Amino acid sequence: GTVFAMGEPQKAECQGLIKRASQVGLACLITGANAAVAGAMMGAPFGLVGSMLESKDLSMNGFRKHLTNAGATALRFGSTGGVFSAVDCLVSNIRGKRDIYSGLIAGSITGYTLNIRHGQKDALKAGATFGGLTFASDLLSVGLQRLAAQAAPPPPPPPPKRRGLAALLGGLGE
Repeated sequence: GTVFAMGEPQKAECQGLIKRASQVGLACLITGANAAVAGAMMGAPFGLVGSMLESKDLSMNGFRKHLTNAGATALRFGSTGGVFSAVDCLVSNIRGKRDIYSGLIAGSITGYTLNIRHGQKDALKAGATFGGLTFASDLLSVGLQRLAAQAAPPPPPPPPKRRGLAALLGGLGE
């Protein structure tokens, strides 16, 4: 026998949940992959320029070093962006909404995950830092959106409804 006996409605609900979870998981994986590629594309020039400014060695050996630094920076930007985007997508789907707390949770998980190889203490600090920075960034974004909404002029009133012959003619002769 089985430990858990499920009727047909429970089986259908369970299959629906599994299907939804796999769809969300795939969508979040794709989101993370896109962010990883974009992050790497942004990180490479930062690493290259930063390395060139730091050493000012423009010889062939120096250029190889600059390319190595560009690759390392691309990897850091890509991994951070990819993990954060995928985790943020999952957190938002699990919570059923995207708000400043989703970013806080996703940032904390990302910081911890990317720094666990340095030990638990460092990973916890990185998680708290990344989560706090993400939260502050989201909070600032919300505040700026509210300020912009208050500063925007009110929308114009709708045009008056036409009656009689003007309505039939569609405003001809006005």
